[in-house]
Amino acid sequence: MAVKKYRVLTDVYNRGRIQALIDIPRYEVKRGDVGGVVAVDGGLSHEGDCWLAGNAKIEESGHVHGNAYVAEDAVVWGEVYGNAVVGGDSEIAYEAKVYDNAMVGGSTFINYKSEVFGNAQVYGRSSILPHSQVGGYAILLGGYVKGSLLGCEIYYCGWPEDP
Repeated sequence: MAVKKYRVLTDVYNRGRIQALIDIPRYEVKRGDVGGVVAVDGGLSHEGDCWLAGNAKIEESGHVHGNAYVAEDAVVWGEVYGNAVVGGDSEIAYEAKVYDNAMVGGSTFINYKSEVFGNAQVYGRSSILPHSQVGGYAILLGGYVKGSLLGCEIYYCGWPEDP
């Protein structure tokens, strides 16, 4: 088993903010640094260099492992792993996955059983609809994906006009 890399500090609201027990040079984390919030100990793996920073949260069903990095106000209900990076106020839904070297930011919502993988990048006000995929070197700069956006494309769908 790996050395424990963080401990959970419970605050007056019974939220579990993490505190580093070791240095994680990849993300410039020093022993004693305080990170994001975990709903359950183990939501953030003690193996690899994965880290939860800022006000990011891992909810009960969420899991972050490998060398993944979740920061800012992102919320993970699904799974983030590999070398993936999630930030902004993005939300990774239950059973959704972000992995490999994928990057997700802005106000992105990755829906139920959807995946962002490879070297894909999803930013802006974006939504990956249920059971959809964004992968390869695809870049989504706002809008939504229903189905698959794979390969080497830069895509901006936009949103329908608000009523």
